[in-house]
Formats: sequence, structure tokens, C-alpha cells
Amino acid sequence: ANVKTHDMPPDEADGQPTSHIRLELANDIMLKELAQVRSESAVKRRGLNDEFPYLFIPRRMQHSWNSARTISAPGKWAHNPAFMHPADMAQLGIKSGDAVKIRSRHGEIQGIVEADEALRTGVLSMTHGFGRGRGMDRSAPRAGANVNELLHWEDDYDPYHGQPRMGALPVSVIPVREN
Repeated sequence: ANVKTHDMPPDEADGQPTSHIRLELANDIMLKELAQVRSESAVKRRGLNDEFPYLFIPRRMQHSWNSARTISAPGKWAHNPAFMHPADMAQLGIKSGDAVKIRSRHGEIQGIVEADEALRTGVLSMTHGFGRGRGMDRSAPRAGANVNELLHWEDDYDPYHGQPRMGALPVSVIPVREN
């Protein structure tokens, strides 16, 4: 239920010092966690290694909002491309439009790679909310890839709300060669 300020007692609606509602900044627990994260090795925390040398990060696309897309809206893609820096693509011997297998510790998907010079090298970026669910026919990669296949509920989840890590996820990228 939405609470409107005119429904609140005057001292809360007006931000009076007598109000018991406060925004807590610099909570002790939060500060301890931030200090711990600051002292960690980012590479070690992210789990990058020879097997999983790229970081998957989510991205937004016009006409796509998480799991809802406006298919009829004008857009460049009806799928969620796997965006990579051109230098990474050259190193893998792939070009825009090629199929790649993207693998994490928890699963794998097939994507269609596209170049994006704005990305840092070592990063793969895709939009959530595309593809088919587990056990469904995924033989049409141009329908998009379900990036949830790369995630797991127990992988570095947030202790306060339980959401798994959805970005900075270590992945491998393997070209799919047509036979």
C-alpha cells in the first residue's frame, strides 16, 4: 500500500525532529562489510581463472525491461546479443553474428556475439529476460539466450534478500564452429 504524506502524522510528513522515522546512514554492519570488500582481491573474489577468463555483466537494451519485451517496437535485435570488445573477438577468431557457447560454473548458453567498443576487454555483456526456460527447446539461438542458466541461487548470494550474483560472473566464451 502506498503511504501518502497527507496520510502521515504532521510531524512525520513535515520531517520534524520528533519523527521516529529515520534514514540510517553508515550502519555499523554495512561499514564492516564495505571494509571487508575493500580489502579483498577483486580478481580472486570474482573467480576469474584460465577456465573462466571473462566477466559476464548484465546490460539494458531499448524496448526490453528485465523479462518483458516490446517485440513490436522498433529495435535492432529480437534476441539478446552477447556483446564483447572487438579485441576479445579477434583473439577468439569470431566476428559479429557468430554463435558462441558461454559457460559458467553452473551452466551454459549459446549466444550470438556482437562487437561493442565501449566495453572493456575481458567483459561479455548480455540482457536478461530472453530465451527459453530449462527443459524447453533452445535450438533457435536467435530467439535469445536465457542468462539465468549461468546463475545459481547459492553463488555469492546477498545475505539480506537472497538474490544471487548477477554481474561480474566468471564465464568462458567458446566459438561455435559450423560443421
